[in-house]
Amino acid sequence: MLSRLIFRRLNSTTTTTTAAAKAPLPIVICGRSPQVSSAVTRGLLPDYTVAHIILSPEAGVRNLPGFLRRGAGNPTPVAVLIGGGYTDEDLNLMKVSCRGVPPIIWLKARQRDMTGPLPPFAEYGMEIGGIARAVLNDIRSRGELSKGQTYYL
Repeated sequence: MLSRLIFRRLNSTTTTTTAAAKAPLPIVICGRSPQVSSAVTRGLLPDYTVAHIILSPEAGVRNLPGFLRRGAGNPTPVAVLIGGGYTDEDLNLMKVSCRGVPPIIWLKARQRDMTGPLPPFAEYGMEIGGIARAVLNDIRSRGELSKGQTYYL
């Protein structure tokens, strides 16, 4: 699987931070499946914590701006990870709803050809979480978390 190859490459070149070196940073996950979102959460550890999980594009449009505003009492997420069950149009609608919010990293898992049997939720979620962690660590090491870019996984 190409994403596993990318994950291995990124994982081999990106050092994982330790809690003593850098505190885990909060992110938001937008995914249609609570089971996959839970596995993604585990794949992001120890470098990132999940501040919120959003289960529909409509909830993302409605709730993301509030979650991403600075000074709302909780740590401000540095990224939003959009699952493969969301379309590019869903991503764009959520980004538009967040206009006026400080720039944030957007990660979008590509939609996969799901012909044949579906992968186990835990395996798929851990894979996406690990890839997202490696990509975020690379962005973090370059000091570009506040650039407001979109990356496709």
